[in-house]
Order: sequence, then structure tokens, then C-alpha cells
Amino acid sequence: MLEQRIVKRCIQFIGPLMILSFHPCLGGDVQIILGSRPLGASEKGLIGKARAILLPQGCSGELFEVCAASGVPVFPDYSLRFRYPGKCGQAELFARYNCPHPRTSLWASTEDFKHTWDCGHQPHAFPFLIKQDDHHEAEGVFLIRSQRELSRTLQHLRQCEEGGASGFVSQDLIDTEGNVLRVVLIGGTAISFWKRPAVPNQIITTIARGAVVDHSWNQNLQRKAVAAVRGFARSAPLNLAAVDIVFNLAEVDPEPLFLEINYFFGRRGLGGGERFYRILHREVKKWVEKIGLDPSGICLY
Repeated sequence: MLEQRIVKRCIQFIGPLMILSFHPCLGGDVQIILGSRPLGASEKGLIGKARAILLPQGCSGELFEVCAASGVPVFPDYSLRFRYPGKCGQAELFARYNCPHPRTSLWASTEDFKHTWDCGHQPHAFPFLIKQDDHHEAEGVFLIRSQRELSRTLQHLRQCEEGGASGFVSQDLIDTEGNVLRVVLIGGTAISFWKRPAVPNQIITTIARGAVVDHSWNQNLQRKAVAAVRGFARSAPLNLAAVDIVFNLAEVDPEPLFLEINYFFGRRGLGGGERFYRILHREVKKWVEKIGLDPSGICLY
């Protein structure tokens, strides 16, 4: 049924191509769902003719690169996602844009870390965090409270390196009491909510691990975080992402610290998938209108 719909829209399309959509839920003048197949000559030809392109959250590097190289406006803009990949890339990103963030060190290998540590140049005091480069949503995150836990974690990372997965960061542990604030940016809309610990003394908090979603707690810090994310988005190409922010709650008036950007994110804190897509549809239409095109043909499936 889906393939028939796409083929029908492509066959019936006549006239100048305005909006090309690769998004499975957003239709334009032409809608193409690639799935796992690479771009073909026909898709590349349509990209060259389009005046705006809508991309899926699962956009591949190849698709974004070809679309970006065409000079056609794209939504969402994934320049940062592919230019600064992984934990190591995001640490470089935050430094590049002067975003306040927990003190972070980048390591190419466990040997690099061990050499620095053994030479007496300890980058962090206990407790601190180690995060594997290519993991998200608290996967591959290790709380290091002692030399024993450090040794055990380095051994695990060495095994990962043998399997081809290298690179990690070490990071100061911020006194958040387990509370992480998420700001979801969908075009011009920013939605914030706390991920709060479900059990006492839980330090690493994620929704996947049972965190409590709280929209009302500490509104002052929520306003600070939203302002910081909006400020970042004004200086950097970011219009669809979930930005995790932490605060040092031991301070009287803490400032927001950028922790991580997630380009794939759950919808529970947004009120579910249906609400997310309604907001996305509305913001995409605003974006299309802003670049001088008619948004009336963008439909939500």
C-alpha cells in the first residue's frame, strides 16, 4: 500500500518540482521512501530539481551529503550530526561553539588513557564518568568511583577495541542528584521536561531505565535550559534534536551544561508519537513558508 501510494504520487506529478520528501510520514510534491537501498539516478535527478527537501530522522550519511551538496534547503539540517559524530564529536562540537559543558577529555584508546593516568596526570577525580564514543541514551556509560571500577571498565573497553570499536571520553560527574533536563527542538518549538530518578541515589538516569518524566519541576532551570538551547540553535544548524542539559544542583544559581545531543529520541516526554508528528508537520510547514514556498501541499500521513 505504501509503495503504491509513493509510485502514484510520482507518476501523477507534473510541473516544476517544489518539495521533495524522503520522510515516510510527510508528503510533498513527490515522496520517496528509500528504506535501506542507496540513492539511484532517478532520486538524484529529483534532488537536483527540488526547491526544498524533507528528510527522515533515519537519514543516511549518503542521503544528507547528496542533498546538502545540491544547495537545496533541507529539513531537518543534519550538518552537526554528521560533522560531529559520537561522544567524541559532540565534545568537539560543544568546544567549537563555546557551549558550557562538563569538563571532558577525549581518548583514542585505552592505552592513551592508561599512559596519562599512570604518569600522574589524572584528568578527573573520583567519581567521574567514562562514555563510549558510539553509544547513546546512557548505553556505554560507566560510573567510575574507584581504581577497581576504572580497571574493570578499561578492560571492557580494551575488548571493544579488539572488536573494532575504539574511542571514548572521560567526563566530570556533575552533582545533578540524578536529574537530567531534556529540551526537544522541533523547528521553532522547544519542549522541555525532566528525566528524574525512579529510585533513590540513581545517578545515571534515562527513560529507558525507568526515569520519571516531569514537566513541572524547577521551572526556573527549565527556562534557563530552553534559552541556552535556543541560543545555540541560532548560531548552529540545529532544528530537530533532543538536547540533554545538566545542572550542578550543589550551586545556588547553577547554569545549564550541555551534556548530549540526540537525533533519535523517544516520544514519551512529548506526549506520544501522534503529538510529535502533529508538531513536526506544523513546524515543517512554517519552515517551507519561511523559505518562500507554498506549504499547502505538505500532508501528514
